[in-house]
Amino acid sequence: MTIYSWHRTRGKVQILASSVGPEGVSSVTVTSVDEESTAAPLVDALNRISATATIPLGVRDERERRFDSYPRDHLRALVDSQYRDTLLVGSHSLWYEFVKLHLHGALTDLDEALRTMPAPVRTAVQDELVAEHGALLVELAEYEGAPAPDYTGPIRRWDDDYPFVPHAGGMPALSNRTRKGFDRWEKGLSAEDLAEAVDHLRMLFDVAHSSTNENLQFDEVDFSIFVEPVGEGRTLFLTIDAPKSGTERDRWTVSISRWDNDLEDDGGASGDSVLDCVLPAVPSREELVAVVDALTDQQTLETWAHTAVGAALPGTSFTVTRRYLEVVHTS
Repeated sequence: MTIYSWHRTRGKVQILASSVGPEGVSSVTVTSVDEESTAAPLVDALNRISATATIPLGVRDERERRFDSYPRDHLRALVDSQYRDTLLVGSHSLWYEFVKLHLHGALTDLDEALRTMPAPVRTAVQDELVAEHGALLVELAEYEGAPAPDYTGPIRRWDDDYPFVPHAGGMPALSNRTRKGFDRWEKGLSAEDLAEAVDHLRMLFDVAHSSTNENLQFDEVDFSIFVEPVGEGRTLFLTIDAPKSGTERDRWTVSISRWDNDLEDDGGASGDSVLDCVLPAVPSREELVAVVDALTDQQTLETWAHTAVGAALPGTSFTVTRRYLEVVHTS
């Protein structure tokens, strides 16, 4: 429920925490650093932490005609580094577990940004997380009519309908659209199927955030990774699809497809399948990252697109199980 920013003053770069208090919006200085390039990753991570910690507290779990609150267990990770690994386990719901992944990523990025910082800066940022955590618990207790926790820091107002966090333009994971998209296809899943789906989601998230390929796109609700390498023509693309219970997608599949140029004039976009690698078991993160990172240009993908059934995509462990189209060499 806090928005972070930075500005230069008197030769230093101040990191500010802005929140809504009893008398409106006010800002306090968290700490100061020497350069904007140092402040930027700290501010980015703090804003993502604030958003991912706060948003689940103000929306309702509406799956299967529920109208329940989401858990708040994730808040402890703000002040207890030993608790952070719990953000990577659990199967409450696809959306809540997805938000926890983003919170874990933001906390990890904050640690990395602080790694080379002087001790006073590290201490000040940790104190800020304690203040955010404590103020949130106070507001939640007041909202629920529960006893107030032991917190004597500054008051930061929490509004479940209008959270004071900068997520609207930069964190689609927190949007109602993403949440409802997860809820729709989660409908009717057994507890076992849900747990398996969460595992698949974590794998895809890990791959998407471990890869260095700038052409990667992660469609979290569809459980799919899309990669279209740059290059002349840009006619081919690769997808990695995780299984989705209740659909025909029951195995991990790596596919190569070709854009259908006939639809270009219609303003639409569609792809024709070239080949599939239906995987016999759940792949490792390392295998998937290696495939994605190898796709630096269209030529590599074109070479892969000529792989015969029964052969592995060059340089990978993924065997082609079915071909649909032949691809004409463009070079």
